[in-house]
Amino acid sequence: MFSFFTWVILTSCTENQTSPSAAPQTQIWTTYTYSRIGSDEGFWSMAIDTSRNVWVTPSWGQESNGVIKFDKINSTRVSPSNQIYFTNISCDSRNRIWTTNNPSPSSREKLYMYDEQGWHSYRVPDELPYASAYGIFIDDKDNVWLPFGNYFLKFDGARWTKFMSPNRSFFRDMTIDNDNNIWFGTDQGLIKFMYDSISIVRKVLIDKDSIPLSYCDPLFNKRTNELFVSTTYGLFRYNGRSWTQLTKDNSGLPCNDVMAMALDKRGELWVGTFCGIAKFSNEKFISYVSPLSKNSSDRTHQIILDNKGALWFYIYNEGIARLNNY
Repeated sequence: MFSFFTWVILTSCTENQTSPSAAPQTQIWTTYTYSRIGSDEGFWSMAIDTSRNVWVTPSWGQESNGVIKFDKINSTRVSPSNQIYFTNISCDSRNRIWTTNNPSPSSREKLYMYDEQGWHSYRVPDELPYASAYGIFIDDKDNVWLPFGNYFLKFDGARWTKFMSPNRSFFRDMTIDNDNNIWFGTDQGLIKFMYDSISIVRKVLIDKDSIPLSYCDPLFNKRTNELFVSTTYGLFRYNGRSWTQLTKDNSGLPCNDVMAMALDKRGELWVGTFCGIAKFSNEKFISYVSPLSKNSSDRTHQIILDNKGALWFYIYNEGIARLNNY
């Protein structure tokens, strides 16, 4: 029985400064559909562990409780009880799976961790408002970060640290730069937490035009010392002195609605947009097309780099595509 499909795609490179260039080498893709993973109606989020097993949180429904572990052949549902509905999921460097549940009025949200000993749960601070975590993020030190509306929580395995929005904006994402400053993406721009101060970036100046940074998600590239910020206005890049806006018109970005970002093993930036996947190289975007793009146009919600250097893409309404070389 075939457990997955591997595709070899030959492409040619086209030179065009304002449209995506095609990937200039043979691409080897492996794809896993919703049904193959064991989540026929889709899933909220995915994680890849150090053995390259796929973990997903199924969409809500009759069979959506728990998480699904897919070893590329078989699917196993793992849950601490029959009534836990998980949303966000991630894996740390110690191969522990972290996930958050969807709260109810009678059960506050908890952070859950699964390891070789089984399930462990950690209750979030009681003073937080009743809300679901928007996402889950794990930093280089295996601290777990959770955005809750106006609050961002950091959990180090024993203690919670709370960051509160200074302008009542809603937290979405976070990244840490080379100076250990924390950049938070919100629905009203960027918030930078430094050791002794806080700054808010609501707008950036591009060629004398002031452009709002609403609904933005940041990613810091420690190799190049640059901050990238995804928005519905394209991608913004900050080098510590000035901002650059990268759009479909000036860089070949597939479209301006950027939904996911990740850095590959060489430190190059990959983006998933509403209408395609691309890598940023030599000041322009190179377009990659997965075998799942026929029906979905490669609308990408998540990108993960695994410990072997492969990239995994969550293609909305289709499944997962893994790019083994690039």
